[in-house]
Amino acid sequence: MRMRLMGVIVAVLAVGSAACGGSDGGEGSTEAGGSPGVPAATSSATTSATTSATPPAEVNGSGACALVTQDEAAEVLGSSVPPASESTFSIPLGGTSLEEQLCLFGSEVLVARLDLGSAAPALFAQYRASLESESDFEQASGVGDEAFFAKGQLALRQGETGLIVDVGQNTGSTPGEQEKEKALAAIALGRL
Repeated sequence: MRMRLMGVIVAVLAVGSAACGGSDGGEGSTEAGGSPGVPAATSSATTSATTSATPPAEVNGSGACALVTQDEAAEVLGSSVPPASESTFSIPLGGTSLEEQLCLFGSEVLVARLDLGSAAPALFAQYRASLESESDFEQASGVGDEAFFAKGQLALRQGETGLIVDVGQNTGSTPGEQEKEKALAAIALGRL
């Protein structure tokens, strides 16, 4: 699960860096897994992370955990989930930073929220383009302004907010998981 999560962060860094005139992903740049062409997450992205456990509540806090409750996650998943754990990462981006808020219900449900600002359509388009070659890439409809499935996750944009929803994080993407991800996304979108 952590490698998929880091993949999301690395992809956001790559997209944001390209959008803001940063590294072109040239020689010497590597993805977290060692692939050339995608910048690795910088140490400031990982060292500026803060983590705090969120106590169970109807709506869990003000970040990503405020978008889906423990009961809603369990209902959509079809089995119980542990209380939410929320983390916030500051991702350097061309002289500024993006804040990524993660809400984890154990190892089975993830909801991530990124405040993309006025560049949201361009950043999301670049993120989508970076994943279109994935074997499980598929456009998604009926959720958000635009959305797609890739790497076993649903990524969507609503206005200036990006969301990533992942159910069954260790199993890849199946049609059943995609429907569950869309259901959780619809709940989250209702609270934006």
